[in-house]
This record gives sequence, structure tokens and C-alpha cells, in this order.
Amino acid sequence: MQRCNDEGAPAYVRAVNALQATPLKINETVVDAVQWCWDEAKMFSNFPAAEAPARPVLPDNYEGLSDKVKSQHRAGLRKWHLKRREVVANRHCMQSDLKTAREMQQFDEFFTPWNCDFRGRMYMLSTFNYHRADHIKAMFQFARGKAIKDPKWIKVHLANVGDFDKISKKSFEEREAWVDDNHDQLIACASDFKASFGDWSRADKPFQFLAAAVAYRDYCEHGPGYVCYLPPSLDGTNSGTQHYSAATLNEDDAFLVNLVPDIACQDVYGVVAKAVEARVRCDLQSDKTLPYALKTDKDGNVVERGYTPTLGDLAAMWLDFGITRKVCKRNTMTFGYSSNANGMYDQLMEDFMVPLERSVAYGELSKHPFGDDHVQRDAARYLATINYETIRETLSSVSGAMDYIRALSEALSKENKVMRSTSPSGFPVFQRYQKTKRMRVRVFLWDREAKINRRSQITMVQDVVNQIDSRKASNSASPNIIHSWDAGHMALTICAMLDEGINDFFMIHDSFATQAADTDTMYHVVRQVFVDIYSGDCVFAKLEAEVREQLANPDAALATLPAKGDLDIQGVLESRYCFS
Repeated sequence: MQRCNDEGAPAYVRAVNALQATPLKINETVVDAVQWCWDEAKMFSNFPAAEAPARPVLPDNYEGLSDKVKSQHRAGLRKWHLKRREVVANRHCMQSDLKTAREMQQFDEFFTPWNCDFRGRMYMLSTFNYHRADHIKAMFQFARGKAIKDPKWIKVHLANVGDFDKISKKSFEEREAWVDDNHDQLIACASDFKASFGDWSRADKPFQFLAAAVAYRDYCEHGPGYVCYLPPSLDGTNSGTQHYSAATLNEDDAFLVNLVPDIACQDVYGVVAKAVEARVRCDLQSDKTLPYALKTDKDGNVVERGYTPTLGDLAAMWLDFGITRKVCKRNTMTFGYSSNANGMYDQLMEDFMVPLERSVAYGELSKHPFGDDHVQRDAARYLATINYETIRETLSSVSGAMDYIRALSEALSKENKVMRSTSPSGFPVFQRYQKTKRMRVRVFLWDREAKINRRSQITMVQDVVNQIDSRKASNSASPNIIHSWDAGHMALTICAMLDEGINDFFMIHDSFATQAADTDTMYHVVRQVFVDIYSGDCVFAKLEAEVREQLANPDAALATLPAKGDLDIQGVLESRYCFS
């Protein structure tokens, strides 16, 4: 592991060094639980499938069926082949992860290397790391535990990762009370994960929930002074919106993401979901169809595609399915990173339509709630459009700030220049997006199953030197800037914790974790650092000054700075739930 000298180093170097220097070890209970679930081919949450579903059987009268019905059967077979390949990939990945985890169990401690990407965001370099899915993340814990006086943060973390009845959006006191009320059931989960599978597997993050339940049980057995190795996390509420609303001092948006002190924990995803549901209900009686719902050939002629739903049909489907905060969460989270309606469509397909297909394939559902492939795509496109419009109206500070940053990027692109900026931690951010040229090459590849050479076509992509792709640069500018800000926040938080004598970290971008014994300190530090970033000079003014330094004419007319609101940024210090 390469480590730079901390002496006189910038904040981001100190932060990376601290992350690399944090000793970790394997949580053996979690590894045993993952192994057992895999061996038993358990199907739950996002746990990877170990077995392919039954292969669809063509009916005896297949040859006599209409072309449209035959096409549907062939589509079913294609889906089965994709799921079979997915299971093969799952098998290789799981075998590798479990093998690595078992090897790491031999050591009292191990370390992982880290680096920064071009925005200053910090990532682990090893494939086996805690930035991955729940069943992998939960395998990691601190190697050097610390004694705790009370189980407050274990309880809060346990309620958060379980999130039964959305308890993570309740007060800290209600979360602790939930753990007390479910004490016996939690102890049962920790004591026998096989017998209690039906309970802990229903958690929002099942394996992290199991790990937290074990820590809670151990505290109950040992009492104050128990040495805890669990990393309870403090997660930001929609990090992108938090940074935009703080930068613009927009009090309305800041309130939705818990930057304004309040006795209740606000839920921006729930607010968006209610607004989306209201708009969807307005379409219930509509007999219009989506303008892109009809399938056409290359000449623009309409091709028969079966049932074409109206907007009323699509609205009814989503209302029957339920427009919950979960349906709108990912779209809302990524809006601040320049996700548009097309990106939100892809997310809805990936998060809902594909998993529902999996449930149908494995017999967990008798039929897909949104019908065949065409209707699924129509439904996802329909809701993505509404989600995007609703989120843009709800989070006004995000919309205005993104437009401003995009305009700065366009000004530089006109001069064929790369956008350069500096993150709050001092990290130099270079957003280089060059034009590319594509070249098609035909090659022969060996088909191992058929044992013959097959002619294939591949596309080679090559950068065009010194030519900026203005479209990519414009679309990427605001997400890159906001990533650099949240990366700076994380780096400066780590440095402030180091100054407090705290050296163990378990960090994932906007999720901050340290020893349970030190979580109270991090609770205050993460807020203080956030306030320090946004209580000084305007971050937009700093960014514009850096852009002007790069322009041929530093006095050129640029977009107007985003308007400032009335948010008291010092209030973040008193907000209980901005990082909770």
C-alpha cells in the first residue's frame, strides 16, 4: 500500500492516508450467513440469484400460432437465456467474494488501498470492498474496537438499516424505542440467523441489519464497556440537494433535506412521491397515448405491437402498483447530478421493471404488474417524465444552480478549453471531455460452444486530440462540481476527526462512519465542516473566478450568479437529521 507523507499535505491526501490506514477485519457471522443463503439459493431483496428459473416451454401448437404470439414466446426464451447468463456471472462473482472473505478471516486485520478520481471522490481500489452491495459491505468491520458506554448509535443504526415501517425517518428517540420494543426478536435474529431468516431478510439492508443485531446482542450481554467493532453510519439526506441548497441559501429546499432545525425528520422522497401521485391521478381519465408508444419500422410505418395503453391506463397501473417514496427515491437522488427524464426512465426500468420480471420468472408473481415489454417501457417512460418535471419544480435551487454551472462550462467549451476548478479540500478538478471518432472493425471470434469462427463487428473509439466535446462537458459539469463538493466535505471531515485523535473511518461519499464510541464526535464534526464550507465566500463566486481566469477575456459576460435565499447556514449545527 502506497502512503504519502502527511506532513504539509493537502486535506485530500491526509484523508486518503487515513482511509488506507484504517485496519479492517471480516465479520464471520455475516460471511456464514451469506454462504448459507447462497448454498440454499435464497431469493430475497437484492441478493444475487444462485439458480436460473425454469426454461420456458414452447406450446405443442407453436407452429400454428400467429406471428405476434410466436414473437412473444421467442421474447420469453431470450429473457430466460439472459437470466441464465446472469446466474452464471453471479456464481463466479460469489465464489470469488466468498473465497476472498474466507482468506481474510485468517488475519486479525487487513488494509485496503484507496485513490481519488478526477473530482476528488475517494474510492477503494480492491474489488472486494465495502462500497459494494449490502451482502459484501456487511462483511467488513473495524479491526480495533472501542468500548462504548451506551448502545445509542448501535440502536439508531439498527433501526436505519432495518427501516421497517420507515422507522429511519422517525426521531432518534423513536428509533431507539423501536429497538427496545423488538428486543426479543432482534436477539433471536442475532442468535440464529437460519431460524430467523424470515425476519431479518425483510430488512431494507438485510445483512447490515444482521451485523447490527449481533452487535446489539453482544452489548446486551456485556453491558457498558462492551468493545464494539460495528461502524454505525450517519448518512446525508439527498447529498446533492443539501449542497445546492446550502450554496444558494435556499431555505425551502434546505428544509426538505433536513438542513433546517426541526423536531421531525423530513423526507424529500416522500414529498416528491405525493406530488407525483397527484399528477398521475389527473391522467386517470385521459384517452391519449404516449407520442412514442407506437412501434415503427425504419421507414416510419406503424408495426403491430398489440395493446397500446392510454395515459389513463398507465396512470391506473402505477396507482395500483403504488407510487411510494421508494419509486421516486433514486430519480430524486440523481436529479442533482444532472439526471434527466431519459436517465430516470433507465433507472425505473432497472429498479422495478427488471426485478419484477425476475419475480415472474421465478414464480414469485403470477404476472408482471405492467404487462409485456412494450407496456413496461411505456409505463417507465410515462412516470420518468412526470418524476423529472415534479422534481425540477420541487427542488428549485438545484435546477437554477445546475443551469448556471452548465452555462460556465459552455463558455469555456466555446474557446475549446477544459473546465478547471478547486474543491473545498483543495483538490484540483479537471473536467476533460474530448471528442471521439468511431471506427467499425470486422473480426473473427472463436465460438467455444459451436467450435467455429464467427464473424463479428466491433467499434473502436479513439479520442480526437485537443477538441472538446461541448455537449458532454456541458452535461457533466454540474454533477462533477457537486461530486467535488461532497468529496471535499468528506475529506475535510476526516481531517477534522484526525485532529480530534480519531483514526478509524468507514466512509462512502455522503455516508460517514467511525467507531460507535466516536459517533457523537462525528455527529458534530460533520455538521461543523459543512457549515464552514458554506459560511465563507460564495462557492459559485469562487467557481466563476476560476472560470474567468481561463477565458481569453476575463471580463466576458457570463450567466448571472444563482439567487441567494434566506437560509441561516449556522442552523445546520442544530439540525438533528441532516446526517443521521
